[in-house]
Amino acid sequence: MKKYLLTIGLLAVTNIFAQNKNTVYNYDYNYANKMSRLWIDFDIIAEYDFLENKVFHKDFTLKDGYIFKNTNDSLVEIGFYNTEQFIVNREVYEMKYPAVGRIAIRKKGDKTWLRVNTKQTMISFIESTDNIPEMVQFWAITTALQREFFYRERRLYEKATSTNITVKTETSL
Repeated sequence: MKKYLLTIGLLAVTNIFAQNKNTVYNYDYNYANKMSRLWIDFDIIAEYDFLENKVFHKDFTLKDGYIFKNTNDSLVEIGFYNTEQFIVNREVYEMKYPAVGRIAIRKKGDKTWLRVNTKQTMISFIESTDNIPEMVQFWAITTALQREFFYRERRLYEKATSTNITVKTETSL
């Protein structure tokens, strides 16, 4: 009996995880120019400028609190955002910044939060994001990346300042 329950439990858990078909983005970070690239299967989807907090996606750009659609080599404003809300196509999305934990987004009025998972050089959503537009997903992804890069830069700075170099400066007559 226990074997059957264990088998059924494993199949149920496998089925739950198999239904989550979220996109997993790979990313890298260049310390010299503070730029990051996000790609799927070696196809670069977006670039993120850490210093200016700008996302350059192939279809849209998030810049200075505004959402621009790339059409005919020009930018057309289609919405705006801040640290708490993202408004596009007359829909409002919210972001939650926990002190410790994962950044999460949701459509205003929904009960479930969709959390962003960051691991080494991969980033994805834990829950299914079928109802969330890609530009809203990138809003959350870049916020999570910004947190990650702040942490990396701080560690690099601490490592650089903890290295003591002493030079002997005695004068001899």
